[in-house]
Order: sequence, then structure tokens, then C-alpha cells
Amino acid sequence: VESFSVSDGKVSGYLETVKDGIPYFTYELGTGAVNVKLYKHHAAIDFSDIDAYEGDSYERIYIPVKSGDNWQVANIYERKYSYE
Repeated sequence: VESFSVSDGKVSGYLETVKDGIPYFTYELGTGAVNVKLYKHHAAIDFSDIDAYEGDSYERIYIPVKSGDNWQVANIYERKYSYE
């Protein structure tokens, strides 16, 4: 059994529904706070399977998260923008 913990947190940014009713997160300082669940795994994680599952519509970024009185850095999947 793999060991992990879950806590509540907040990140800067916003959610929008843009495709097929699926909400997309966008990180942006100075905007609202989005409530998140932080899953902390107590071992190293290979994100390649999760990245593949999320697909081409998202990209994984590092983001500051406030949890209680503490700040930490976490991975989050953000809407992938096309700049073509």
C-alpha cells in the first residue's frame, strides 16, 4: 500500500469551462484563489503516466500553494495554450 497524505490549499488563478464542459485551470498572480487538494506522496513519483493521461490539453507546472499558514511548491495541470 502506497503512503500519501491529503490537505487543503489555495492557488492563484482561475477556472474556466472552455471545451466539452471540462473546467480548465489557469495560473495567474493577482487573480482569485482556487481551492485545491494537495496530495503528498511519501516517495518519488514518475509523472510520465499522469502526463500521458492528462493529454495535450494540459501541461504540468510548478506552482506556489498556500496550505494553512505555510507555502509550498506543488505540481498542477494547467490549461495548455497554443501560441501558433
